Amino acid sequence: SKPTNQEYSISFEGLQIITDETTPTRYSLDTLKVLKRARTKIEWKIATGSVFTDTGFGYITELSESAPVGELLSFSGTITGFGEPTETTTFIYEDSDTLIYE
Repeated sequence: SKPTNQEYSISFEGLQIITDETTPTRYSLDTLKVLKRARTKIEWKIATGSVFTDTGFGYITELSESAPVGELLSFSGTITGFGEPTETTTFIYEDSDTLIYE
């Protein structure tokens, strides 16, 4: 049988920043806590430079922070996604024998 609903987990980590409203693709730990507590559906994106990109939707299901003395505040978490992620590549060159994706 083939499963009808697919679920997956994406781990992430980062350093605490001040959320800059002019850069909405970067969020502070405080903003991530609000999204998790409100059970807000988010769109995630994993990109290797501009080469391959996976995108999808999910919820932040785990979030923790670490603040060792004398070091920057760091955090880690997990996004639980659902459905099938979308994969894209950026095409840059073609000749008679070669296809190159950036």
